[in-house]
Amino acid sequence: MAQSKPRNVTAADAEFEAVLRKAPGWLKLTLLLTRYCALRATTALTLTAADINTETWHIRRRTKAQMSISIPCGPRVREMLRFALHMAEPGQYLVNALGGKGDTPGKLYENSNHAINKLKRDLKISGKWTLHDLRRTAARELYDNTRDLRLVQALLGHANLAQSLWYLSDATHTLTADHLEQGGRKVYA
Repeated sequence: MAQSKPRNVTAADAEFEAVLRKAPGWLKLTLLLTRYCALRATTALTLTAADINTETWHIRRRTKAQMSISIPCGPRVREMLRFALHMAEPGQYLVNALGGKGDTPGKLYENSNHAINKLKRDLKISGKWTLHDLRRTAARELYDNTRDLRLVQALLGHANLAQSLWYLSDATHTLTADHLEQGGRKVYA
C-alpha cells in the first residue's frame, strides 16, 4: 500500500497573530497551547488544573502512546493559564472556564474549528491551517532553530522518531528514521 504524503501546512505568524487577537479567551488559550506547546487540539481543549504544575509552569500529560510528557510554558501561555486557573472550578476543562462550550472533547474540537474558520473568513485570511497545523508549526520552528530531531520528538511526545519526521517531511527531505538510528547511534541532520 502506498504511503500518503504528509500535510505540510504551517501557520504564518501574521495570520496566527491576527486570529489570536480576535479570538475569545477560550479559543485564545487553545491556539496558544497548540502553537507554542505543540499540544494536540483535544489535549489543549481538555486540560484541567491538575495538568498544570504552577511552580515550574509545565504541562504534564500522557501521550497517545502513554508516554509521560512535561512541556514548558512560555510567558504568553503562562499568562492565559494563570487566568484560566483562576476562573476554573476543580476538574473543569480550562477552556470551558474561559467561556468554551462543550461537554465532550469532540464538541469542543468542533466548536473550536468552527470559531477559527469564522475568524479567518472575517479577517479574510486565506491560509488553510488548522489547530493541528499549529502543532506542526511548533515542531517545524523547533527543528529549524535547533536541527535536533530528538528534541522535536520529545516535544511531540512520539514514541517513534518516524512519527516526528512525518511532521517535518519537507524540512528533512529524504531523511528517514532508519538513517538516524543506524547502529544505535543518534545522528542529527
